[in-house]
Amino acid sequence: MFPEAFGDAQIRPLPLRISWKRGLLMKVTKRAQLYLMRKYKRGILLFLLLFVVSSSILVGLCVWGSINAAAEEVQQRLGTGFRLKVPSIFRSNPDYCRRVTGADGKETLMYAGPALDDTLIEEIRKVEGVSQYDAELDEYVLLENGELIPGMFTAAYEEYQQAGEMEMADNRAFWSREAMAYGHTDTSLADAFRTGSFSLIEGRHITPEDKWKVLISDRLAQQNGFRLGDSLTLSNRNGMGGWAGFYGLMGELQQVEIVGIFHVNGFQPESEWVAEIDSAYNYLFTDLAPVLYFDNVAYEKQYGFSRSSILYENLTFFVETLEGLEAVMDAVKRLDTVDVSKLDFAADDTMYHSTVEPLNTIRNLVAGSAAAIVAGCAAVLCIVFTMWVRSRWTEVAVYLSLGFGKASILGQFVLEAAVVALAAGVLAFAVCQQVPEKIGNALLATAIEDAQPEEREVTREEIHEAVQAGALGQLYKYESADYAGPEHIEFTFRFTNFLLLLVLELLLITGAVCKGGSYIFTLQPKQILTGLH
Repeated sequence: MFPEAFGDAQIRPLPLRISWKRGLLMKVTKRAQLYLMRKYKRGILLFLLLFVVSSSILVGLCVWGSINAAAEEVQQRLGTGFRLKVPSIFRSNPDYCRRVTGADGKETLMYAGPALDDTLIEEIRKVEGVSQYDAELDEYVLLENGELIPGMFTAAYEEYQQAGEMEMADNRAFWSREAMAYGHTDTSLADAFRTGSFSLIEGRHITPEDKWKVLISDRLAQQNGFRLGDSLTLSNRNGMGGWAGFYGLMGELQQVEIVGIFHVNGFQPESEWVAEIDSAYNYLFTDLAPVLYFDNVAYEKQYGFSRSSILYENLTFFVETLEGLEAVMDAVKRLDTVDVSKLDFAADDTMYHSTVEPLNTIRNLVAGSAAAIVAGCAAVLCIVFTMWVRSRWTEVAVYLSLGFGKASILGQFVLEAAVVALAAGVLAFAVCQQVPEKIGNALLATAIEDAQPEEREVTREEIHEAVQAGALGQLYKYESADYAGPEHIEFTFRFTNFLLLLVLELLLITGAVCKGGSYIFTLQPKQILTGLH
């Protein structure tokens, strides 16, 4: 009946090689199954060890991958780049300045080093990989239609007024309204906002298209009743920034519109020892138009003529990818426009130190702990497998006597452990789903808390010591909350984590079994049975 059913087809036996391999595999599988059933207590012990190993590896892989992704997202969102600055010691270096006669007829120094100007900006923006930039220029200003958060000069004004020394009181009243305007092309790229030291809570950031706009703190806005859309009246006067003479208006009064209000996330002690201009709550962030105007007014006052071009204090450029940063910086070094070797030229590591480094610390801590647990369990597993395999000398000798291959015997041992490892891995994958998130976010919360400055009161002893050491400014300096990363991270297991776990455990098991069963390749069955080795 079969020939009719299948036509001319003939039923042929499987080739001997294929039949032998399948039979061998079935024998190995059957032997492994029987052993695990017979020695279930050893299997349970092995299962527990492999469960701990599986859980540790899975948690480590999950945390490592999730935090790496979070760090990369932060760097892409907040920027990676490089910074160009005029060296801070340029006044003492003849290569950077020259002596000129000032407007008052006295000899003074004028900067003559490499120019951080619009020409340089345009050249660097042409470099492939550069995506954004922020130019910064700061200038002293006087707030004409409001009061700054009180500090040193307000306290001094009140003392002189009570003492009836009106000239000194007027002098201190003048200084109590002096602030620093920080001009930026784009305030969202300013360090204070990128690092999380300040947070915009109302309005918007200043953009390159803005003219005569300003951001102020919520404290300053509350004290003066300022709202979005209101204007600050700013001026530049004699006596500011070290100029001789007092009060005389230089240039004209200028109006800047409030387009955003920020909150100071850090901490700075409020005291009569802190000058108003040094208080973070009195910082003014503007576009470049106001500071360029007041800078040129002061320049004319000092030298008697206007600037020939705009010179910035800092230029920060951002690149598209972290991987391309080095290539972009090399391209900038080769530009003919400026000799960057005469400037402070370095990668901008602001975000790394403030945000990426804490994330990497958490990642390395969890991964290191997991690795330590895995290493300890691996050492125990090596001992267990060595004892396990060597306790089966009689079984091995019988297998060898029956003609079973040495590789198939070791393969059986590996298969036994692999089956247990697979079961342990599946259970660990199911049970540990929430573990990485609990551990990772608990550590993240601790890192964020550590990044917050501690509010404290300065004692008289500290003030006395700081005055004697000439470090009063350091005692009352602003301590920022430099963290701009995520406050919560989703730690999720991926199937790739499970596959990598199986590969790692298989390598671990194979190595441990081969080490413990090395005698199979060096001893004969008779030697194994008699214990000769």
